[in-house]
Amino acid sequence: MLDTQTLFVALIPVLLAGLVAHIANSQIHRNSIALRWWGWGMMAQALGVVAIAGHEALPFFLAVLVGTAGLVGGQFMILQGMAVFSRLEVARAYYLTAGALSLAGVSFFTLAENSAPARFLVISAALIAAGRDRTCLSEADGAHRRGPSPLAVAR
Repeated sequence: MLDTQTLFVALIPVLLAGLVAHIANSQIHRNSIALRWWGWGMMAQALGVVAIAGHEALPFFLAVLVGTAGLVGGQFMILQGMAVFSRLEVARAYYLTAGALSLAGVSFFTLAENSAPARFLVISAALIAAGRDRTCLSEADGAHRRGPSPLAVAR
């Protein structure tokens, strides 16, 4: 069975390929703020993956902290890019809630019980739980958006 480090080493080329594609796309669409957010999100995720994959070169807690911050922060940046692209706003409460839940869960599963799979489940659950009712997304003018998620349906 694969360990976490091997999985993350395998993910590095995939993330770097996506990053190169985003950089090329942002050169074509220079005025797109959404693409900038997506590109920065991909870079943050790549940094997080590299930190976790290379945890033997860094102190363990620092590798987990930088890795988690890169993964969660990258997801936040990608979400912000999708919101900008869809002409929506993401409530700050979403970022605070998801960030706090991620920090609490990752801290527990790093310090109290060292479990890499549990850390990633906590991050995923925090991102989903914080935005479960889609009130984290609203029209740029402040009106609540009804209907299918704007993240799944492009305008």
